[in-house]
Amino acid sequence: MVVLSSIQRMSPALKKALEKGVYPIRLNKGEIINTITDHFDGFYFVEKGMAQLFRMKKKEKMIFRFTVEDQFIISIHMASTPISERKGFFIEALEDCIFWHFSTDLLQQLYDKYPEFNMHGQIIVVQEHALMEQAHRCSPVENSRENYYNLCRDFPYLLDRVPIPNLANFTWLKESVFRHLHAKKNPTRL
Repeated sequence: MVVLSSIQRMSPALKKALEKGVYPIRLNKGEIINTITDHFDGFYFVEKGMAQLFRMKKKEKMIFRFTVEDQFIISIHMASTPISERKGFFIEALEDCIFWHFSTDLLQQLYDKYPEFNMHGQIIVVQEHALMEQAHRCSPVENSRENYYNLCRDFPYLLDRVPIPNLANFTWLKESVFRHLHAKKNPTRL
């Protein structure tokens, strides 16, 4: 189980509890999880594939994060949103994906029974927070070229895996502007 190798230095008892408590979720490319109707809770570890997190605002998709292998998606971001506004958050598989689900109940049991997991949980949350901060730097100002440069600096691996329309949406740039900037940086890609 790849998720276990991503969490270092576990006691045998904690490892056994994780093996027993987490379960895989497979999504095919294009499938979507609705974070409310599909009961999105806890942590999701991305073992394989890439997904984008987005919300709908006035029938427009607004991408706010991409996740790839060895990263977590944490429902804390969703839980901090008032229930009336949560319905607009989605996770869409951009490639065939395997996620490992840590339910909220399992997380609470692990925190209560295994004090060492508190450290692991804190590390996961801090890493996710840092990735969310980096993602936010790619879209703070609409139509700013700086958003593209931040994307290139902070997430260069996305440039070869994510379709350009999705990256343009993520950086809040018009697709034509994104393509122009990308062509200047990478003349052979377009």
